[in-house]
Amino acid sequence: TNVRNQFGKVSYLKCFESTKNGYPHLHLVLIFHEVDFSYFALKGKFRVSRIVRDKIKGNWESFADVEAVISPKQAIHYVLKYLLKTHGASTSGKTAWEISQEGVEKTLAILWAYKKRGYSVSGDIEAVLADLIPKPCTTQTFQVTLDGERTERWVLLGIKSAAELGIKEDPPPFTVVLWEKGGGK
Repeated sequence: TNVRNQFGKVSYLKCFESTKNGYPHLHLVLIFHEVDFSYFALKGKFRVSRIVRDKIKGNWESFADVEAVISPKQAIHYVLKYLLKTHGASTSGKTAWEISQEGVEKTLAILWAYKKRGYSVSGDIEAVLADLIPKPCTTQTFQVTLDGERTERWVLLGIKSAAELGIKEDPPPFTVVLWEKGGGK
């Protein structure tokens, strides 16, 4: 609420991870709708000004590292890394002992003990990310039915007479001679 009061509408992606001490650690991506921040590169990360950083950090009592995220892909990657670490993908092919050593069990136990969700997103996040991600310009050269079947597209290129098409014998029944050589009907 404090962040919204200071900066206006905010959307978010968040997930938790357990620290070595056993406390839940929050990973949070905030998307500000009404404010744009300038940023600069520092030691391989993008940072906002000290004033903005201190305003954002002031909303949490514990340590907060504030970075600027410059693309939707980077934001999703950041949160997804910790989600997969806790909820599955990094555990495939590993023994229970290896998983417990990585802190996955601890994180899940901490989430349960503190009655926290493993992750959450704001209700408008799908629309927000859809607006941020550039749409590729694709052109389909064929049409599909509602069942996904390809349908042919016919285009009228012109009208030609049977003679122009080289049809001399047995003209089709729909061919009508409107005039003949010599100018008559």
